[in-house]
Amino acid sequence: MTDKRTTASAELRHQWAHITSILLVVAILFTFLWLIRMRQLLLRGAKDMDKGILTPSDFCLMGRHMEFDNYDPESIKNEIQEELNSQYGIDELVYVNPVYDIADYYRVVASRHEISKLKLLTDAHMKAYMDKEKCDRDKYIEVINNPEECPKDAPKRGGFLGLCGKRPCDPAEINQELADI
Repeated sequence: MTDKRTTASAELRHQWAHITSILLVVAILFTFLWLIRMRQLLLRGAKDMDKGILTPSDFCLMGRHMEFDNYDPESIKNEIQEELNSQYGIDELVYVNPVYDIADYYRVVASRHEISKLKLLTDAHMKAYMDKEKCDRDKYIEVINNPEECPKDAPKRGGFLGLCGKRPCDPAEINQELADI
């Protein structure tokens, strides 16, 4: 009799687990679909708001590679004002915001940032190594430049895309690179 009762109880638990897992899957699917719908509503609301807003960029003209007699902002504004007035009959120009191509500047800043990170890592490693080995900077540089003695945890550079570098970072070399930028 207890065997039948145990079997019936086990079967009931199995059915309950099956029903619970089905309800869980339905709840997850419902939540997923609800999140997709909410995202659609938010995006639609943002687009509707953008349509109704007027910003200065809606009335902005941008020129590239323009040449002027004088490059101070007031002279640039006067030359553009004359051109707009003669070509299109536009009498009022609110302001001119000269912007220059700064791509080279960003490349230099990115390079300086990468070298500065290497310097911080190298300086931290050098300090830790010198404290551990009770040595001075010259001994550290000597050890770093010797492949047999170089610690495995020393910051390295080179390699593919700067990853998996093999050449240890020499503090003097990094300082020279920073000075050259």
